[in-house]
Amino acid sequence: MTELPFQLIGMAALTAYLGLLQLKLFLSLRYQAQEPQSLPIEGKTTILQPILSGDPLLEEMLRSNLDIAPDWVDFFWLIDENDNGARQIAETLIKEGNASVQVILCPAVPPQINPKTFKLGIGLTQVNTPYIGVLDDDTRMEADTLGHGLARLQEGDIFTGLPYYLNGPTRWSELTAHFVNNNSILTYLPLLAFMRPISLNGMFYLMPTKTLHQVGGFEPILPYLCDDYALARMLTLNRSRIVQGTTPVAIQTCVADAKAYVGLMHRWFVFAQVLVFDQTMGTQALLMLFLGAPPILLWIGLVSLASSYFGMLWLLAVLIVRHMTIRSLHHQIFQREIDFSFWMSIASELLQPIHLVHALLDKRIRWRNRVIQVAADGKFFYRQ
Repeated sequence: MTELPFQLIGMAALTAYLGLLQLKLFLSLRYQAQEPQSLPIEGKTTILQPILSGDPLLEEMLRSNLDIAPDWVDFFWLIDENDNGARQIAETLIKEGNASVQVILCPAVPPQINPKTFKLGIGLTQVNTPYIGVLDDDTRMEADTLGHGLARLQEGDIFTGLPYYLNGPTRWSELTAHFVNNNSILTYLPLLAFMRPISLNGMFYLMPTKTLHQVGGFEPILPYLCDDYALARMLTLNRSRIVQGTTPVAIQTCVADAKAYVGLMHRWFVFAQVLVFDQTMGTQALLMLFLGAPPILLWIGLVSLASSYFGMLWLLAVLIVRHMTIRSLHHQIFQREIDFSFWMSIASELLQPIHLVHALLDKRIRWRNRVIQVAADGKFFYRQ
């Protein structure tokens, strides 16, 4: 009998977990149903891609975008002057002649300046097309990604896609993929029932070039490490509208080992804190309810019900419903099969509170072999 209160707490926690999950499912599908079904259109576009060597999948990802790029798209590859590996890959792909590519060599970044944004600013000075896109070097478009994005720009000022992760060659890559695929749809879409987008998917976005020039280009956000949120905030303050699409964009990286995985997740969670703490109290509460509460509720259910046979059955039933719900969202929103492991997905969600606590206690991240201290406003300085 002494275990009964704990079991009731666990059952209540898992019931709340399922309730939140089903609410987010409903809101995500409602957003998709209300999304305008525009036919893809064409428009001269320059894609800025900051490139950094080191990932064994880099050449494959760059080639995949060149292979499907329409003939009205130009690529500007922004490469550090001293990055011989990236320069060699660029030379190899350009010789294949699959698309219009221009390599722009970038000097060393000045102190306290975001390296990615610095390179984007250099690339922007050479753009003369009506539209500009930003695409990370680990991100893969599809043949109609740009066409759909241009069509949706009739509704706003900047279009951003919806990321999903392809499993990489290691278990740590797979764990990273499940973190993204657990959360991508359930993070971006349900909140749009209550607010306009407060950030954008920094892996891919698209906008009229004149819109970016009107807000000063990338220069105002050079000191901010969280460049995607800094850009979204700058545009919002200038009354620009972010259009969140459901157009899928695939990401794939090689996360070599546990150290690389922990470092990557720590960086993402530190960046997420910058966004959350910059919101109003009401928005923070909504973010905590939709994004922070579910893994905590799952932990409560696991700890409270693991000691009894009936409790374990209830827990297993909830986990099966959870798995089916997320898989259903993948099929309906992304409209494709995504590698999705039952146990890896659960492990990834249960690790989230640990990553959160780590980020709350330590605002230092390691990026490009440097230790960086991230301030509350998203600016940063090097510790070493």
